[in-house]
Amino acid sequence: MSLEVRTEHYRVFCMVAHEGSFSAAARQLYISQPAVSQAIAQLEKALGVALLIRTPRGVRLTEEGQTLLEYVDRAFRLMKSGQKKLAEMRSLQFGRVAIGASDTLCRFFLMPYLSKFHEMHPDIALQITNCTSRETLEQLRSGNVELGFVNLPLDEEGFNMEPCFPVHDCFVVGEKFRSLLDHPLTPQEVGELPLMMIERSSNSRKFVDACFVREGVTLKPQIELESHELIAEFAVIGLGVGCVMREFVAREIQEGRLFELPMTLQLPARSIGMVRSEGIPLSTAAASFCRMIQQKEAESPTADMP
Repeated sequence: MSLEVRTEHYRVFCMVAHEGSFSAAARQLYISQPAVSQAIAQLEKALGVALLIRTPRGVRLTEEGQTLLEYVDRAFRLMKSGQKKLAEMRSLQFGRVAIGASDTLCRFFLMPYLSKFHEMHPDIALQITNCTSRETLEQLRSGNVELGFVNLPLDEEGFNMEPCFPVHDCFVVGEKFRSLLDHPLTPQEVGELPLMMIERSSNSRKFVDACFVREGVTLKPQIELESHELIAEFAVIGLGVGCVMREFVAREIQEGRLFELPMTLQLPARSIGMVRSEGIPLSTAAASFCRMIQQKEAESPTADMP
């Protein structure tokens, strides 16, 4: 079979088969009758079989032509369905947003955006993969997610990383350890406390550890957890001193259930980052979700925080 057969030749063949004549097909396709005849001749030559038989009343299909028509009709229907789906995706009537983020970022940062996006586009599926910042990058590399939300800073090539929400690490206590609020604690004093911190592999943990190492202190928490939310809850009931992000315990601090420890060391601010793979375009749905966050954060960084 020749590889020179064009899709248009099949389109002409279908029209002739359904209209029953070359002239009727030419009118429907807005081309000349000789152009129709030439397309059919080229298709028959390429396939090596006769597809149509001319009769006084028009044309009829050969057995080979009838077989081909069934498959070509099905192919064109699939193409039409695909075009319709693409149109629905462009208008956000269909599609999927695949996101990678930790439990903490989902709970304290992404939740209001996910809720708003679902309200605006209920037919778009939201697929959330819960993983650490490093694991999120791996999910992006493998193509399992389109957008990732991570704790910055991260020094990795091949990604576009856009800071989208500022956060500040701090240490908090419940009523049981309120006496620690009497004076600013040195890094050495903080290191001697019964600390509760996020697991060692977490990017947040590595950032805080590095800040204290520069002061000559290695933090050795008594409790390590996978969730900042659990650390905050444990601090409230007095199990120790929790290292959390200030923005994510603002309600507990405001209500007097948690208290931020004063320290002589000022931990640098950092950011939650929105990340995507470099050079890979986002789907229409993912791009829309991305723009929503960019616009909302530009208007008011803390407007929708719980």
